[in-house]
Amino acid sequence: MRNTLLAKLKTQAKTLGPVPDSALNEWIPKLDDAFKGPIYFKRGDILIQQDENSQHLFYLLKGCVIESRIDGDKNMTLSKVHSSGDFIFSLQDFTTGLLSQTIFTCKTAVSLLKLDQKILRQFQKMKGFDILFFIIQQSILGSDRDYTFRLQSMSPADHYRWLKEHSSFITENLTRDQMAAYLGISRATFYRILQKRI
Repeated sequence: MRNTLLAKLKTQAKTLGPVPDSALNEWIPKLDDAFKGPIYFKRGDILIQQDENSQHLFYLLKGCVIESRIDGDKNMTLSKVHSSGDFIFSLQDFTTGLLSQTIFTCKTAVSLLKLDQKILRQFQKMKGFDILFFIIQQSILGSDRDYTFRLQSMSPADHYRWLKEHSSFITENLTRDQMAAYLGISRATFYRILQKRI
């Protein structure tokens, strides 16, 4: 199962153009060795709590994890759905040292690898790791860009239709309220979409 991490990084590296052999042959095995696991969580378990000082980078081997935020009025904003092959970590904590602004919840049973961010920061100080870390960042940001593009360029109905065809794990695992939040629309609007039997 750990080999999926190496394959993910090597595939991502190829999309970025020529990458030095040291990044692939030296640093990918080191990073793989630093991850602990597999670790298992049950459906409903919390990986990272909102307002928590999270200290780990996760690599999702199997399952579905949602990233959401609950505001003061108990309204939910669902910003991301993670599936197998995704990296998961608190962006706020890692970049600014602030507490996590989102909560990461297992929607299914989950298996993952875990890396202490202290080790990741130690790696960042070593020569040659910056290229591999850039690959990881691009992997994380790529899915964010794709989601934002669909959110802005598609109607909610078209977006939902696209998800059913290309990312069925999302439509199959999210509740109706979560699906509405992910599409950026009200529950009533989403229910009307469902009534049209898209």
